[in-house]
Amino acid sequence: MKFFAGLFAVIALALNAAAFAADENVVAFVNVSVAPMDGRGVLKNQIVIVEGDRIRTMISSPGPIEPTTYVPPADATVIDGAGKFLIPGLGEMHGHIPPLSQGDQAVNDILFLYLSNGVTTVRGMLGSSGQLALREDVLSGARLSPTLYLAGPSFNGNSISSPEQAIERVKTQVEEGWDLLKIHPGLTRAEYDAMAATANELGIDFAGHVPQEVGFAHALAAGQRTFDHIDGYITYLGGGDKPVDEDALRAVARETKDAGAGIVPTSALWASFLGVNDRDTLFNLPELQYMPASTVAGW
Repeated sequence: MKFFAGLFAVIALALNAAAFAADENVVAFVNVSVAPMDGRGVLKNQIVIVEGDRIRTMISSPGPIEPTTYVPPADATVIDGAGKFLIPGLGEMHGHIPPLSQGDQAVNDILFLYLSNGVTTVRGMLGSSGQLALREDVLSGARLSPTLYLAGPSFNGNSISSPEQAIERVKTQVEEGWDLLKIHPGLTRAEYDAMAATANELGIDFAGHVPQEVGFAHALAAGQRTFDHIDGYITYLGGGDKPVDEDALRAVARETKDAGAGIVPTSALWASFLGVNDRDTLFNLPELQYMPASTVAGW
């Protein structure tokens, strides 16, 4: 999980926008400072019109305006953003939603941490029982949460033991309503191919790791949607014990893009695993105060 605590003075505006989006209302943020994603710095004194789940208009004002005198679009709710910041909603493309067995409080705490740091969409990559009902709670507004895009319980060497079983698991997860399939290590080439062919036939994405017997090139050709943790690339490029060739790296980046696939690098995870930071530094990260003590102890 990636947190952006302290990046902006207040991200609560994103929560207001998300709440109004559910009813397709029009919201006008006035006097707000906008942090765009194109490197232009902070844009002050902006009027931003949001309709439903889309940013429709952004207008620069020469100076602060009085919200009570501002004439908004018809039926719009006006929010005074003076002293606050607005950003486009961030997407966490490899998130883990706590198992519902941990209790409502733990689940709600994590969902709120995402929102309070500006994350409005989470792709959950660790499917478990009860998450589909949780997604419905979110869509109905019963829980304060980012939009959830959920992978089902994973396809791996322990959950799949034959191509036939892989086919049936794909069909089951499609029927249950999961958004994508999660791939973990351990699948044979035959099991992976059966999964991939069925997923492509039924129109559901599959994403995650690259099983060793499958390999990056074969997974790309089979239509794997994302390669999480940059899995498979180092082996494919022969970089396990030496630096990779830069031309080869550029070539495989082009191949990935041309195939319509994506890379989810999870750089913070690699920094921890590879020992970029020492143990004391990791355990003193301020965001750990928001995690359950048992989880931190496990880490």
